[in-house]
Amino acid sequence: MNAHPKLSVETATQLAVFLANRPGALARVCEALANAGINIYALATSDTVDHTVVRMVVSDPRRRSCF
Repeated sequence: MNAHPKLSVETATQLAVFLANRPGALARVCEALANAGINIYALATSDTVDHTVVRMVVSDPRRRSCF
C-alpha cells in the first residue's frame, strides 16, 4: 500500500461582486450570468446592513464583463 498517495488539486477563479442589500440585487446578477450563458458552480455570501459580498465560481470567469 502506498503511504503517500498522489493528490489532485484543481484551482478555480473566484469572482467577488459587491451588491446593495436590496431585494432583487442578486437576482439581477444571476439573470445577467444566465443571459450570457454562464453557469454558477458555487456561491457564498457575506452581508451587512447595507451591502452584500457575493463570491462565485462560474463556468467562464473571463466573461465577467456581462455585469
